[in-house]
Amino acid sequence: MSKQAVTIDVRMLNCSGIGIYIQNILPFLIEHFQLILLGNKKELNEFEWAAKTKIISFKANIYSVKEQFLFPKIIPKTKLLWCPHFNIPLFPVKAQNLICTIHDVNHLALKKSVYSLKYGYAKKLISKAVNKSNRIITVSEFSKSEIIKHTNASQNQIEVIPNGIRPDFYKTDKENLSIELPNNYFLFVGNVKPHKNLIVLLKAYLALSSTLQKKFKIVVIGKKEGFVTGDRKIFDFIKKHGLEKSVIFTGYVPNNTISKVYKNAEAFIFPSIYEGFGLPLLEAMSCNTPVICSDIAPFKEVATDAALFFDKNNAISLKEKIERLIHDNDLKSKLILKGKQNILKYSWEKAANKHIELFYSIIKR
Repeated sequence: MSKQAVTIDVRMLNCSGIGIYIQNILPFLIEHFQLILLGNKKELNEFEWAAKTKIISFKANIYSVKEQFLFPKIIPKTKLLWCPHFNIPLFPVKAQNLICTIHDVNHLALKKSVYSLKYGYAKKLISKAVNKSNRIITVSEFSKSEIIKHTNASQNQIEVIPNGIRPDFYKTDKENLSIELPNNYFLFVGNVKPHKNLIVLLKAYLALSSTLQKKFKIVVIGKKEGFVTGDRKIFDFIKKHGLEKSVIFTGYVPNNTISKVYKNAEAFIFPSIYEGFGLPLLEAMSCNTPVICSDIAPFKEVATDAALFFDKNNAISLKEKIERLIHDNDLKSKLILKGKQNILKYSWEKAANKHIELFYSIIKR
């Protein structure tokens, strides 16, 4: 029996968290559906599985007016269109059904830190995604509650499918690093945006003793420039307090080497104010790296008791957790063990199977 065609917008293939999500779900879908991928052919052809798909070149920028005008022309007639982000087509398209993944609604929840124009467009897109989609996928019970809170989505419309972690993630360090790491460091993974709350980590670091500051650096993996809502105060703070040699920005680190950065860290510190899931929590745990993170609801949902939690608004709370971890080897070992047990609950295969089941349920209606 021939496979049903599913169209997928994969332009965010190489965009941090959403890109990892797309890269890990698609290979499982190929066995069940004829995939029509909208995206950059050159980027897609770097993946072996792409040869088993049909690729339609689509390079319009995410959130752009151009993408909205091109969607109706470029999306073919299929039973299902899956948008792995909330930038869905606003105008009618040939696809009969729509499933959209909304990872979080930080643009709406953190309205005060988002430019009014960006907030307005995000509000429109997310509301339309909810209204036009047959089903919404999200990544945590917290995100489900937030989508319901900020839109008119119903409980039954939203399917919670947690992210996964590759079982061999900790082995992805065979390539040589293109960056030089310090001997001892705390690791932060995330783009430099206000809701990532890097400022609290910097303040906690400044509160550490001079001895600990001399011993440990902070390594930041992620983009630091080019965001509409970039966190400029981070760089002002670093300059003001003379931390230029203490805070190392690596920029983008390829997925095939990033586990090495996790493994060598004294601790992974995740101070976010708002997230939908927190995939780096699982990545750190996979690499036997102890985790210290903010006490926000999705982190408690995902990390459970396998992390040290601190008050997201309190740098001294974080400083105390850092000191406790550094000086307590038994605690460190306990967190590493609990982390290894925790990640067993999460896999991309499990996540993909739930996507497949959902896709079939919509296609067969």
